[in-house]
Amino acid sequence: DNAVGAVARIIQSCPTSPQLPQLLPVVCENLPLSGDEAENDAAIMAVLAVYAVSPQALNPFLGKIVEGFTAVLASDDAPKNLQPPAIQGAVQLIAALRRDFPEPMAQVVAMLPAEQQAWLSSNVPAS
Repeated sequence: DNAVGAVARIIQSCPTSPQLPQLLPVVCENLPLSGDEAENDAAIMAVLAVYAVSPQALNPFLGKIVEGFTAVLASDDAPKNLQPPAIQGAVQLIAALRRDFPEPMAQVVAMLPAEQQAWLSSNVPAS
């Protein structure tokens, strides 16, 4: 998890890096981080940094991102492991995806565990 966090911090520092295609899968495919949960903050902020400058780069990972973000956010430990900007940004990103891509997102949400679906229903607007 520390290695993923380090890669996430590299992405945050330069989300337009030519190496992004090699770096982004390291972060996205390992969500949620469970060994050192505090590293989820860096991972979320990296994804948000990429989304701000190149949202299409996230397309291959959207299901994994939503699954990982929701697992982290729905956790009882989220308030102690995540900074408020990461929590707010993750919720806003999921809300935007649900608004802009309702059909694919409905499929992603349907595949989430029941407790994560319930958390999304209560905390992230669908439209």
